[in-house]
Amino acid sequence: MNATAESVVGDDRLAIDLVRGVHPRTLRALLDRFGTARALLDADVDLIMAGSGRSRTFASGLRRALGAAADRVELERNLLARRGARLVGLGAPDYPALLAMTPGPPPVLRVRGGPGSGIPTCPEWSVAVVGSRRPTGYGRRQARRFAAGLLDHGVHLVSGGARGIDGEVHRFAVDRGRGTTAVLGSGLDRPYPPEHSSLFDAIVDSGGVVVSQFPMDTPPRPANFPRRNLTVAGLALGVLVVEAAVRSGALITARLAVEELGRECGAVPGRLEDRRSEGCHRIIAEGWGGLVRTPAELVEMISGNFLGHRALQVR
Repeated sequence: MNATAESVVGDDRLAIDLVRGVHPRTLRALLDRFGTARALLDADVDLIMAGSGRSRTFASGLRRALGAAADRVELERNLLARRGARLVGLGAPDYPALLAMTPGPPPVLRVRGGPGSGIPTCPEWSVAVVGSRRPTGYGRRQARRFAAGLLDHGVHLVSGGARGIDGEVHRFAVDRGRGTTAVLGSGLDRPYPPEHSSLFDAIVDSGGVVVSQFPMDTPPRPANFPRRNLTVAGLALGVLVVEAAVRSGALITARLAVEELGRECGAVPGRLEDRRSEGCHRIIAEGWGGLVRTPAELVEMISGNFLGHRALQVR
């Protein structure tokens, strides 16, 4: 995606991103209607009513939220500076190309680390590796085995920075001196889980990035994680699931990748009696993901997506 004037995250655009209590889709629709962030920020209650077709109650609440967000811009920039983070707006040269092609991508990312302006925040040849937060020894071994093989194939590893499989994958990449991308479900100034703070620092030091779509001081609310999961899926050509229960965030990420983004999904089979592998077995049994036994099988699975993405860029 080419950079545009709107890719520069100025105070007006940042203020819109800091609005609380309004669904992102609603904000996108209002921005489309008003044309610019400044026009929306300057709109009074009557203009908001006319532009949105919503009630005075909604318009009054939005007017208050817009004012509060504008007041928080300076704090957000101070927190960014304190964490050594930068803003990457949709349309900027270093906004991840894969994520930009998804429906409703985050308009603004907060990013720690990475090679700098003009270089993609997350490489295109990427795989998201997700799984149980309480993995077995088998799950940890498989996570490391697949991480090693994928890195040997030149694949960039993406995950959610969580306990368990996520952390295992990130640590392996750091130990290999390779960049990895961790996507948080909280703000960069409120890293979660807190015991991974040193891991996130190590990711940045090893040339990787830690990314959040949420304002810097956002706590890890449950509502954040489905949005985080969609971003994890959007940053990768495919998802590998290593140990996941039927009800788990890892399975949600995999379904989002396949059903909403058209990405590939591979599942590592586990022991039949282990509930932590039931989600992997369901993926395989239902046929919306494939059984993978080796990193090479996964690379072959996602190669078609990579070539298809390249073809779209050429057009």
